[in-house]
Amino acid sequence: MSSAPKGTIASERGGLALLEEAYHSLRGIPLSLLATYYLGTLPFVLCLLYFWADMSGSAFAAKRLPGASLGLAILFVWMKVLQACFAAGFRARCANRPPPPLNPRTLLAIAFLQGVVQPTGFILLPLASLVMLPAAWCYAFYQCILIPTPAEAGDLSTLIGRASNQARLWPRQNHVALGVLTVVALAVYMNLTVGLTFAPFLLKQLTGIETVFTRSSYYTLNSTLLAVAVAGTYLLVDPLVKALYALRCHYGESLHTAEDLRADLRRCRASRVAPLIALAALLATGAAGAVEAEQPRSVAPQEIDNAVSRTLTQRKFAWRFPRTGQDEEAERGIFGTFLDEVVATMKRWVAAVADAVNTALDWLRSLFPERVPRPARGATGTLGWLGTTHALIFVLLALAASAVVILLWRRWRKRRTPEVEAIEAAALPMPDLTEEFIRADERPSDEWLNLASDLVAKGDYRLALRAVYLASLAMLARHSMITIAKYKSNLDYQHELSRRGHAIPDVHALFSQNVQTFDRVWYGMHPAAEGDISPFISAVQQMEEHVARQ
Repeated sequence: MSSAPKGTIASERGGLALLEEAYHSLRGIPLSLLATYYLGTLPFVLCLLYFWADMSGSAFAAKRLPGASLGLAILFVWMKVLQACFAAGFRARCANRPPPPLNPRTLLAIAFLQGVVQPTGFILLPLASLVMLPAAWCYAFYQCILIPTPAEAGDLSTLIGRASNQARLWPRQNHVALGVLTVVALAVYMNLTVGLTFAPFLLKQLTGIETVFTRSSYYTLNSTLLAVAVAGTYLLVDPLVKALYALRCHYGESLHTAEDLRADLRRCRASRVAPLIALAALLATGAAGAVEAEQPRSVAPQEIDNAVSRTLTQRKFAWRFPRTGQDEEAERGIFGTFLDEVVATMKRWVAAVADAVNTALDWLRSLFPERVPRPARGATGTLGWLGTTHALIFVLLALAASAVVILLWRRWRKRRTPEVEAIEAAALPMPDLTEEFIRADERPSDEWLNLASDLVAKGDYRLALRAVYLASLAMLARHSMITIAKYKSNLDYQHELSRRGHAIPDVHALFSQNVQTFDRVWYGMHPAAEGDISPFISAVQQMEEHVARQ
């Protein structure tokens, strides 16, 4: 399918038709042209995500802000320059002519024009969106200004005038296309958000790998993940937006220059030899068919013998033959005959499985027939997406089947080993509370409290106090108020609890009181007494009540 648009009057095209044409034209662009777009857009998007994460959580955000902002501004201009090159190349394909030459002087002129005009969009586009009515015109203006002609590369006023005229052209078409693109962008954003949210849990379910995203839902709902989803949506949808407005500019200027008709003439001139080649191929094929019709194909005797042998070995003809092979069975013996039959049976089973697999593959191929011929062996420059449809479908089916097998195996293993797990849980050794780097999430909070009761009965109040403190950490981690880690200190846990539990100030106050008591006994010289245990346990129980009510 040619990427050049049809020679249809642009004013007669609706927004959906133009969007569909932009989509199909985008699928046929060379890989080098698409690489031009992403070579400019990917660095800016990745650095913007890093800037977002660094400015929202770094302690040195204020110090890094000036340099990081300057770098982002330079990358923004770089992105707009390469997007303008992408749009110019796409428009040249629509007109069936070679792309305009891009020398360093032209690139510098484009960088100056885009650097002057595009930053104003950060102010005008939000204002136009608030007013609602001029939003589509304003958005179309900033998209059309990305498509300069060689004559406009150094003339700012001419470029702004031409982009303004193109933005006002066919408002209904513009609004319909933008409405559809908005729905598509929202759908892509929702898919990316859901995928990024559930990917860590799917990874844990399939492989058992624990991440910070599965330990607490706080990390899956932060602003950085939402920013990544927005960036992914922009990278997937924006090339279609650029293709749409390149077609609008092509059709809009064709009203005065007849560029669409010239494109059709160039396409016809380039393909006028094709009918002669097709006619010659048809005549050659017909002549070869006539020769083959005059000389009927003769069947080799070996093929006839093989067909007769296969027919006679069928079961419905076996009753006509006498029993043979008894002497051979006597020579081989019972054991040898049995092994031969087992091997033959296994071969038949393998052949049956292979036939079933081939039948399933043929059925899948029939569901997804190739509507577009594969590119020639020497052809390079197109994406060839449709040529890899079958391979992609087979890979996805194989991944889905593997995931189902892994899930079933893990479920079966869990059902087979409950008794073993119970025995192992019952046989867990007593934790060494004198160890410095003991983890609070090794046991549930109830077991830590039971251990503390046993230590109180033995008179070891210092270790009992530490067991109760570990119970409080395990309880808070179970409610996703903190995340247990070996490198964290008690002060780190206090800061983390103040961030996550800012809506429950009583919990932070009780925990801080317990930390103060624990530090005096465990790290200081204050002796532990039986009277310190009961208030400590009471504070832990009050914290759990407050957290459970949220």
